[in-house]
Amino acid sequence: MPELTVVVPTFNRSQHLARCLRHFVVDENDLHIIIADGSNVPEHRRKNEASVMRVKSDLNIEYIGFPSELGFFQRCSEVADQISTEYIVFHADDDFLFSSGMIAAAEFMDNNSEVTVTQGNIMHIGRGKNKLMNVATYPFSPIAIQDPVKRLKWHMRGYRPTFYSTHRRKNCAEALAATSKFTSPWLRFTEITASSLIALQGQLGFVDVLYGVRESHPGALSRNDMNWPDILVHDNFSKTLQDYVDVVGPFIEEMNACCSPVDADKQAREAFLEFMKMVMIPQTRPIPQHIIDQTRSVLDIFENHSRHDNQRRLLSNAIALINDPEYKRKSTIKSAILSSIPYKSLLRGFSKKFRLN
Repeated sequence: MPELTVVVPTFNRSQHLARCLRHFVVDENDLHIIIADGSNVPEHRRKNEASVMRVKSDLNIEYIGFPSELGFFQRCSEVADQISTEYIVFHADDDFLFSSGMIAAAEFMDNNSEVTVTQGNIMHIGRGKNKLMNVATYPFSPIAIQDPVKRLKWHMRGYRPTFYSTHRRKNCAEALAATSKFTSPWLRFTEITASSLIALQGQLGFVDVLYGVRESHPGALSRNDMNWPDILVHDNFSKTLQDYVDVVGPFIEEMNACCSPVDADKQAREAFLEFMKMVMIPQTRPIPQHIIDQTRSVLDIFENHSRHDNQRRLLSNAIALINDPEYKRKSTIKSAILSSIPYKSLLRGFSKKFRLN
């Protein structure tokens, strides 16, 4: 089995972490797990340590407490530097990633040395409803382009987060070290910068397995939740753009020996522009038929095929934990409802043309 460490950053969310740890137990996860706690409320720290102690006999787990003033990505960077496994997965404390999916992603990279990050199918489930949300809300497309700069621009043109995917630890550590002191007021941009560096270092892979379940709730941030028009006219936006160029440009220069620093910065700006074009164009087109077909295919697997009992069990356990945080026993999913959710327009009255000088 590939050497893989699962890192769970948490901050003042002891209830979420306790539920996450119960998920690991139900999932029979025997991977190395690290809880990276940056909570600044003593009660949350106490509860987090107690939750870890309760599952010590069931999991290969350790707790690391960090100074609360240390930022999210700084904590992640320090952990990535400390461990020695070949692969690393960052696991949100409100998510349900499956050990079978993470291992499948790592095994894929074992056989594909040019790939630096891999993910599988992610399902969204609404709280309080046994509802499978549209797979299109979190698609992950493999990118096999050889040229690093072209690969980066393609990644940014249809950006999908890679942070909670399975990474080669060395590449991930380098990306986090370069972005851990990123000063943008919007945490999402730090994530985007780190993902850009990952895409520059290698190809993005995909395994057609159930990788995990994400809960859709008010506290879960997605790119559609950010008010991009306001961000573009914010006083800090130009500095955020320059920070991105300052971090990504040197990586481009390193990947392309013929590229001057000026050219590298230009390529970084163009990559960022591809991302901003994507988020500013109204997402009003219909859900692609192949995505709907894929979703229905997944439902068929969960409901009709006994040979996929294990995947059905994984999903049903995640649903049970979402609906009942104290859930401890295994159950069987009875139904999952396909729900097509139209994309919201991100323009919202913002009429200026976006220019990148």
